[in-house]
Amino acid sequence: WSSLSWLCDLARLIDRCSIDWDAVFSYASSHRASKILFLGVLLASDLLGCELPLEVRHRCHSSRTATSLATAIRSQFYENQPLRAYVIQFRLLERTRDKVRLGLGCLDPNLNDLAKLPLPATLFPLYYLTHPFRLVAKIARLVLSANR
Repeated sequence: WSSLSWLCDLARLIDRCSIDWDAVFSYASSHRASKILFLGVLLASDLLGCELPLEVRHRCHSSRTATSLATAIRSQFYENQPLRAYVIQFRLLERTRDKVRLGLGCLDPNLNDLAKLPLPATLFPLYYLTHPFRLVAKIARLVLSANR
């Protein structure tokens, strides 16, 4: 739910369509995506004013993770903070192995690594060593700037 257009689509769907909420919740649960669904529905309702059936609202509010993330997202909606978005994504995952996979994925080199340290293709594996250091430096800068 990092894009306002996705929330707009969801809000429009909720307002215009007859939704079998039991089937939606069941599908999300079986795919370990309940928190993601709850967060999206809460944001669509809170930010865009779509009308939710009372039982759907109660069910979405039953997830403390989704309600706390919805509050945080509403308060930070217009700021571009990718690190915070990463933390939100991490909290929405329901299985430990998915959290580990996401955590390891953040260690993959990105375009910034390639731009900051141009290496020949044969030395590409070195990016896996330099990226964690650049990530730690970025986090340290964010923490230091927040403390000022």
